[in-house]
Amino acid sequence: MIDPKWNRWIFASLSKYFSDTLSNLPNLPQYKFHIEGVKMDTTGDIIAYRSTGPRWTQLTRTQWMGLVDVSILIRVMDDESDFHKVYKFVGPVEAAFTASIPIFQLGDGTGDNPNVSIDCMTLVSSPMGTIVTTHFGHVVPDLPSVQSTVDARYKIILVTPN
Repeated sequence: MIDPKWNRWIFASLSKYFSDTLSNLPNLPQYKFHIEGVKMDTTGDIIAYRSTGPRWTQLTRTQWMGLVDVSILIRVMDDESDFHKVYKFVGPVEAAFTASIPIFQLGDGTGDNPNVSIDCMTLVSSPMGTIVTTHFGHVVPDLPSVQSTVDARYKIILVTPN
């Protein structure tokens, strides 16, 4: 049986990892970090985290593989003096997609312990590439901004108690 806490721990750990990692990069311009599910600010430059999954596959009686698609949206306001502005965000975001991300028991409920890692998510390669960047340009006509996404798939294999 899938542990009902796994999904929450994965979401909390991944969103915290990307928030912490990006906030510690020295050359990233100032921005607001947004996690999907919270109302997004319509002004200024943003980096927004979202994920889909996990999609679980039972490998053995007690072993489960979870796949999570992570998508980071970058929205920067138009800047006539800097046509490379979106790329100054995209490069560091791409670099944040490391080969392995630890998953911790984040939360304040019974059985949660933020100092305990249950395992690591590992980057999955695909025919389209391991880390995929898409530039959308101007998406919302009334908002002077350009948007890009950086996407990747991660997997984790977890074991339930007997």
